[in-house]
Amino acid sequence: RRQDRTEILPLYTTEDAVSKRSDTLWRHVVGADGNDRLFEEKDERFDLSAGRSHDKQMIFLASGAKTSTEFRYLPAGRPAADFVVILARQPGHEYDVEHYRDRFYIRTNRDAKNFRVVTVPVADPSEAHWTPFIDHDPAVKIDGLTFFARHLVVSEKEGGLEHLRVVDLASGASHRLETGEADRTLAFGANPEFETAMLRFTYESMV
Repeated sequence: RRQDRTEILPLYTTEDAVSKRSDTLWRHVVGADGNDRLFEEKDERFDLSAGRSHDKQMIFLASGAKTSTEFRYLPAGRPAADFVVILARQPGHEYDVEHYRDRFYIRTNRDAKNFRVVTVPVADPSEAHWTPFIDHDPAVKIDGLTFFARHLVVSEKEGGLEHLRVVDLASGASHRLETGEADRTLAFGANPEFETAMLRFTYESMV
């Protein structure tokens, strides 16, 4: 069945002409005249960015400053709905969010200089419902999370070096990618597919 053009609702951000920061989120109904302004970030310290969760189930709108972040979400299947704040911005609180199987996974520096990860139901993501998922480690900084259908990849940094830890979500078993070189850079690469057993990463060393 051909999709009704009025069901296609692209979302996009625009930047301020003077400050050059992304500050406004818009929604456009394909085939309609004009655009709907959904959100304007008035605090000049914050930039807007929008994107989908890796499983394509959620649309996230992030307001990010140097030491503070705030995320909003809406289900990707309901792009005409209103965005909902996950955690209101607070000075010094940096966090980001991934989605997997009806739960949010929040990487947060709350009481964790090197960040920790908590999980919370989508229905109520307030701090009162946080459940620990990856504990804080003073020796290992958690730089990011990416969920695949059956695996989680955790970007870590220890001793000044980047590491990628692969976690089997069924068993909980995990391992780091081994390179055999003491000095190198290693980073998460372009991995657009959710339903896959392949991981792409970038690697560079003196040789």
